Amino acid sequence: MARAAAAPMAKMERCSLADVHEATEVIVESFNRDPVYTFCFPSEAMRTVFIYSVFAPGIYFLNLRSTRVLKDESGKIVSTVIFEDERLNPILQLLGFILQSFAMYVCMAKKIVLTLWKSSPLAIATSILWVPVMVVAMHLCMFWFGFNLIRAYLAGASFGRADGWHKQKKKHLLAIGTLPSEQGKGYGSMLLKAVFAELEAEKYYGGYKLESSNPRNVAFYERNHFVSLGAATLSGLTITLMVRPDLHRPAAKAPAAA
Repeated sequence: MARAAAAPMAKMERCSLADVHEATEVIVESFNRDPVYTFCFPSEAMRTVFIYSVFAPGIYFLNLRSTRVLKDESGKIVSTVIFEDERLNPILQLLGFILQSFAMYVCMAKKIVLTLWKSSPLAIATSILWVPVMVVAMHLCMFWFGFNLIRAYLAGASFGRADGWHKQKKKHLLAIGTLPSEQGKGYGSMLLKAVFAELEAEKYYGGYKLESSNPRNVAFYERNHFVSLGAATLSGLTITLMVRPDLHRPAAKAPAAA
C-alpha cells in the first residue's frame, strides 16, 4: 500500500513590517487571475500594480496586527491571511485610511519600478512614454472596479440578514492567498486553522465573514466550515457572501433547578 504524502512543514507568524512586501506579493500572485480583477483590469500589468498598491498600504496602516503569514521550512512566505483590525479606534482608523490613500500611490510607483526592472530596455522606454495614458487608464479601471463592487455588495446586503447574521459579532476576513506554485498542499487550510486557534486562545468568540469574488474558492471555504448565504452577480462580478459560525463559544450553563 502506498504511503500518504507527508504534510508540508510550515509555521504561522504575525506579519512584521519586514514581511509586508513579500506577504503582499503572495496576495498579488494568488489574486492575479481572480475573475473580478481580470474583468475590471484587462491589462495584467495594471491588475498587478492595483492589487499590490491596495493591499500593501492596507497592511501597513490598518491591518498589520491582524495579518498572519505562513512560512515554509526555508522561511519563504507561502500563504497570507488578512483580517480587518477591529481593535483600531475610529480616530486611528480614519488616520489609517488617509495614510493608506497617500501610500497607495507610493506603492503603485514602487510596483511599477519593480516590474519594469525585470523588463528589456526597449520595454522600459516604451512604458515610460505610455505612463500618462497608463495612469489615466488605471484610474478609470479603479473607478469601474469600485462601482461594480459597491453594486454587488448592495445587491447581496439582504443575504447578511439571513438568520439574523447581521446582528452577530463577526470578524471580517479581507483576503487569504497562497502562492500558485504552492496551492493544493493544504497551506491555506493550515493557515486558517492556526489563525482560528490563536483567536480562540485570545478568548475571541464570534463568527467570521468574507466576500468571495471567485466562485472556484467557495468549496475551499466550505471545507473550512464557512457556509454560503447567497451570491450576487452584476456586470460579470459574482460576490458570494459567506459566514463561519462560532464553533467554539462555551455552551451556556443550564439554569439551576429550583
